[in-house]
This record gives sequence, C-alpha cells and structure tokens, in this order.
Amino acid sequence: MMHTDGTDRTIPTLAYARAGALMLLLVVVAIGAWEINWRARGYNPMVADSPAFWAIQRRAATAAEDPVVIVGSSRALFDINLEVWERLDGRRPIQLSLEGTSGLLGLKHLAEDPEFSGTVIVGVTPPLYFTGFAFRGNVFEHYESETPSEWVGKQLSMPLESVFAFIEFENLPLFELLQDIPMPNRAGVNPPHMEIRKLSESDFSRNTWMWPHVEEDSTYREGSRAIWLHTLEQMAPPPGTPPADPEPMIEETIAHVAAIRERGGDVVFIRAPSAGPWREVEAGGFPREKYWDLLMQRVDAGGVHFEDHPELMGLDLPEWSHLSRDSAVRYTEAIHPLIREALWR
Repeated sequence: MMHTDGTDRTIPTLAYARAGALMLLLVVVAIGAWEINWRARGYNPMVADSPAFWAIQRRAATAAEDPVVIVGSSRALFDINLEVWERLDGRRPIQLSLEGTSGLLGLKHLAEDPEFSGTVIVGVTPPLYFTGFAFRGNVFEHYESETPSEWVGKQLSMPLESVFAFIEFENLPLFELLQDIPMPNRAGVNPPHMEIRKLSESDFSRNTWMWPHVEEDSTYREGSRAIWLHTLEQMAPPPGTPPADPEPMIEETIAHVAAIRERGGDVVFIRAPSAGPWREVEAGGFPREKYWDLLMQRVDAGGVHFEDHPELMGLDLPEWSHLSRDSAVRYTEAIHPLIREALWR
C-alpha cells in the first residue's frame, strides 16, 4: 500500500479471533481466581439485600392471601427461621425486618397500606423501637419511588448473585482486617464510626442466619464484639439525660395495630433474647417495666417476652445480640406456639 510519504508498507494480518479468545480466557481465569479466593474465606453466593430486594418482598406482603409478615430489626431477621416456621405453620413468613431499624417503621408501612390484611409479627428491640432509629430507613422511600430501571437492574443481578460469592463486595476482607489494626486516637479526638462486620447469610426469601465465621472463628467473633462495645459506648446518653419517652411510640403503635385489625389482620409483639453488654444497656436504659410492659398494657395485641418463657432462654448468642443458627432453629420451634397462643388470646 502506497502512503502519502511515498513509502510502501504492508499492514500485517492480525489474528483477531485468537486475540479475543485469549482475552476471554484471561478474564475467566481472573474471575475464577477471585471467586476461589472469596470462597476460601467462607463467603458463599447470596442475594444482595438491597432496597430493591426488600421492595420485592414488600410487594409480596400485599399480594399474598393471609400472609404472615415479620417486621423488626436484625434480631427478628436472624432469630426466626423461615423454613422451620413453614414446617410448623404451613405458611412461609415474608421477612421484612431491617438491620438497625425500629420495627415500628415496618408496622407503620403495613398499617398505611389499605390492601394489606395479614398477621404481623413485630420484633421489639427497645433502643431502636422506642427511639424510632432507622439505619435502613431508605428502603421505604425506595419502595415508593422505585423506577423501572431499578427494578430491572435487580432482576438481572439476582441470577449472578446466586452464582458468584465475590459480588458481596461490601464485605471485602481488606476492610475487615483494617478494623483490627490498633489505631489509638489523639486526646480530644472522637473515634470514627466502626462498621458492623458481616454477621449473616440469607437466601432469596430473606431467610437469614448467622455467618459460620462468627460462631466458629474466635478472633472474628471477638472483633465483632469489640465493634458492638464501641457502638454501645457511642449510644450511651450523657449523664443526667432523661430516658427516651415511650409515649409517642406507644400511641403510634396503638393506631397502627387498630388499622390492621380493622381490615381483618392481627399483630403480635416479640422481645427476642439478648446477652452480655447488650442486655445490660437495654435493662439500664430501657427497663422492661417502663417500656415493654407499658406497651403491652396499652396496646390491643399480644406479646411474647423471652424472659417469661424458660424455653426461650439459655440459647447461644455468640456476639450478644443474635442467635446462632442452631439456636435460631430451636427458638423458632419454641416461639411458634407461643405466638399462636398470643394471637388467639
């Protein structure tokens, strides 16, 4: 070929197909190595519990006939095993509980839905329920404003999430290891917020259980406890601060329960086990007689408190706030008849 500079250069024939195949092979090898690395660390394919995925379950709660729906914080999420409940009850509950989020918000969302008329199990974690705290409160806004592209994106991502463990990117081991590096703060400097580690696994029905590393790896478990201690220190009110007023939350609860029962539904409240520093903080800052007992006296619904039933005590809480997987199975088997009795009463 003659070029403008008068030279004659031949353009070599390139093996595009071979180059493409080599590139594809390198990509497959890299993804495979990354996937093997994650699985070796104990990670498994699981659904990303995004607001879009919660919205799928929330729509199912309205569409289902006579559903059992669980709302609450992470204890209601971890501690009730959906497979066990389905075996005992014949119905698989719809799990709408949210980590670090007051169960009152989930109850409110269902009460304000004129199409919902099922049974609601409300988990009460006192520091969350009676303050209205909402770590994952964005899911309610997402549900109301979800775009078609967001819905389609989740539908496309779920098949990949069921195959690849590395998609669970928010729990990169690097960031977990960084939390273990002792970095004392200078005088007068507040410590940074410490993220809660990976504690759970779940399936595509949001059936959730404790991650085996928390139970089996003592170093990882102690690291998780250390982060809880840091969190509890940050939560502690200054000396002389009056306790949270339960009255607004109780009044709101009464209204939401009435709305659901008017449509033929029903509500029951549960107080799941806690241990160690978590139980100490809850007993000191949210004493039972001023919060849970008062709620049960005022609201027209039944309740089950773990302290009232020996079969709900003595269970394993590796990091003080959530039951181990085996204990969650036993807890579900024990609390199912108690919930049914509370609903009947």
